[in-house]
Parts: sequence; C-alpha cells; structure tokens
Amino acid sequence: MSKSNYLPSMDLVKRGQVYELSYHKALATHSFFKYPARFIPEIPNWAIRNFTEEGDKVLDCFAGSGTSLVEASIMGRDPYGIDTDPLSNLLCRVKTRHISKKEGQDLFQILEKILNTRSKPLIPELVNLDHWFTNTNIKKLGEIKANINLFCSGNTKYREFLLVAFASIIRECSNADLQSPKPYVSRSYPRKAADPSKAFYKKVLSLLEVFNKPRFLTKSAKISGTDALKDDKKLHNKFDLVVSSPPYINAFDYVRVLRLENIWLNLLLEKDLNSLRKSQVGSESIKAEVYNSELPVTGIKKLDISAKKILKVDRKRAHVVVQYFKQMSQNIELIHKFLKQKSHYICVVGNSDIAGIEVDVAKILIQIGMRNKFEIENHFSYLVKNPYLRIPRKGKGGLIKMDHILVMKKNEK
Repeated sequence: MSKSNYLPSMDLVKRGQVYELSYHKALATHSFFKYPARFIPEIPNWAIRNFTEEGDKVLDCFAGSGTSLVEASIMGRDPYGIDTDPLSNLLCRVKTRHISKKEGQDLFQILEKILNTRSKPLIPELVNLDHWFTNTNIKKLGEIKANINLFCSGNTKYREFLLVAFASIIRECSNADLQSPKPYVSRSYPRKAADPSKAFYKKVLSLLEVFNKPRFLTKSAKISGTDALKDDKKLHNKFDLVVSSPPYINAFDYVRVLRLENIWLNLLLEKDLNSLRKSQVGSESIKAEVYNSELPVTGIKKLDISAKKILKVDRKRAHVVVQYFKQMSQNIELIHKFLKQKSHYICVVGNSDIAGIEVDVAKILIQIGMRNKFEIENHFSYLVKNPYLRIPRKGKGGLIKMDHILVMKKNEK
C-alpha cells in the first residue's frame, strides 16, 4: 500500500496498486451541499491533469454534486454534466458559476431583505410534513422560500445560488437525524432543529466567503437532465475525457435521501419520485415479472457465478445485480460514442456485498469495457477515508471500504 497526499502521474501508477490518500477538507465550492456518497475531488483532479489540456471538454455522466465539473472548471476545462436528479442539476450549475464582488454585495442585500420581510409562506406538499418539521420551522422555511422568489424573480443566477443555500439548511432545520445520509427521525436521540433564519443567514455568508479570493472558476457547466443511458448524436466524438463515479449497486436510494430538499425547492412532487427512482442506474426498482423470470446468462463468468449464488438467497437482488450491469454496459457503450479517438473514460466504482455474496464490480466492468472496444490501460484502488457513505447497508450492499479506478481508453477501431 502506498500512502500519499495525491495520486502519482499516470506513468507512475502501478496496475493493481492500492493507495491511501489523505483526505483534504473540501475547498472551492465542493462543500456547498452535503451530497451523499460523493467521491473525493482528488480523483477527477488526477484524471483531468493526466488526460486533458486547457480548453478540453470533460464530461461526468453521473454528475451528482458536480465534483468533477468543479475540478474541470478550476483547471480551465469545459465541464459537461448528465444527471436525472433535478437537485443535482441545480448544484452543478451553481457550483461552477463565479460570483463577483458586486454580485456578492447584491446577494447580501437580498439576504437582508429576505430575512426582514414578512410574506405568505410557500408550504410544500410533502407527505407527513409535520413529522419532519416543527410548525414554527415550516412557517419560517416557507417564508424564506417565498422571499427568495419575491426578490430574485428577474435574476436566475441569484435565485439559484440562494436556493442551493436554502437546500443545504433543510436537513439541519428538520427533526431528522444528521448522522445518517438517509433521513429519519430518531426516537431514541431526538434533536433540536436549527432556526431557519439563523441557519440561512450563516449559510449564505459561508457560501459567499468562498469567492473572497482571486477568481478560480473559469467556465460554467453545461447540464443535461437526461440519464446516462440515453444516446445523443450531438455528443458523439465530442469529449476529451469522461470521468465519473456510477452509483453503487443498491447502495443508495438517492430519491429518498434527497426527497426533503427536492420537494421543498419544488423541483419534484411526491408523485414524481417513483418514476425518477426507476430511471436511476443501480435502483432496486424492478418489476415482479422480471425477477420471477429466469435469470439471464450474461456470458461474463464472474457476473454469472455471483448472480447464481445470490439467486439462491434472494431472487430479486440477483435480478437487480444483472440489471445493474446491463445498464452499465449500455453506459459504457454510449461513452465510447461520446469520446474522441484515443480519449479516456475514468470510471470509479466500489465492489459490493449483496446478500452475503461478494460482487467484484471492478473486474466485471473491465470485462464489459473490453467488450465495448475499450483498452484497459490501468486499474488501481484507493482506500475510502471519511466517506459520506459511512454506515453499513444491512446486508444490501455492504460497507464500501475501497474504490477502484478503471482507466479505459477508446480504441481507434
């Protein structure tokens, strides 16, 4: 094992090597929102440094909180993102936009107006709203939301910046436990919710403080709200690098985790949640007629052996695993089309334990990559330190302790 603050350059990385990276406090705009299971900035930073030049186009096809896009913008690349979650789209836009000194002053003046103006609260249609929030905080949060709309009606940039600040205080102003990524109200350890006005004021100031330094963001990200399995001919042969961390198998129900924020911001309605969940790679949503049918044979030995073992214990999850790799095969095939010749797909994944059966995600994806005309230039690992994914998943996916980095190069033929 090699301990280092940073990964070495590509020519010094040893195949199969395990690195222990020192975790750095998130800088730039990375800390704008506490997004679940995001990967550390050091990984896309390494990929961008090694495989691109200034002005190149960088895509993250599972954009999440925008970690890769922020790094691309900082390094003078042109960032593109794809994600189905509307909160993710909002975060990616805001985190890659520069805020000038004048704009910061404007936002502070708007902040004071928001907190000193009484308005009719905008209350979301959230099931069991009073379970998650006190009546006092429902009213205060609703008033802040109404005033953001009131004072930013003609300025999308200001409105979206303040909405990100608003989204980032939803959890601390709720009754939900703050230690678990998945929202729940603890009966054993009840907590006092933060005051929305104080929390919002503090959050906006902390976000603006990030820009009290020489400009570091060079380009705003271009974001698509489609999914990572949808083809778009306009994107063929467009990108110099794709760097992304796909969802783990059954690791997170992102729709559930981000439900409070999405509904408070009116980005989603309760009726939209199931359809969004079904569209996400790695989802456990699968039709009964599918998991009651015969388990497909993929021809990938490691996958077929693991799936058959899981089938004996949990029929549904065996089909979930096969479905996951079918979706990832679609994604890898698509990324091959999106990349320019001799360009790279840096794919960061974690192995999973499904129903007590280990699934070697990295090695299976290597086989899928080779099937889709990628050359596997390298693959190595790093220990996961201080991940937000820090709780065991009750036998559903296991505790992710190590991430694997697959370096896949698009072949000329």
